[in-house]
Amino acid sequence: MVPATKAASADRFFSFFENQFDEATLRDFATFLGLEATPEWVEDALRVYQIKPSYDHDAELVAEYRSLIERYFVNDLGDPEFAETMTRFIA
Repeated sequence: MVPATKAASADRFFSFFENQFDEATLRDFATFLGLEATPEWVEDALRVYQIKPSYDHDAELVAEYRSLIERYFVNDLGDPEFAETMTRFIA
């Protein structure tokens, strides 16, 4: 049995990519959570949420990743915008 709180909000899901985290995403997230996005909260969150690229990937792995993105997100789902977002992780 699913707890009542999970059942009541099963259709609520918020997602974002770490490399797209900006003020607009943060304000959307606050709205999603039912929070007030005060200027201080926004400023603090943006200041502490700093992501620095830290991975080097083998060329073979990158090629396979690109192939899978093309296959699943462009060909199957027809979502080239999402596919392009996914390729930013290996840029």
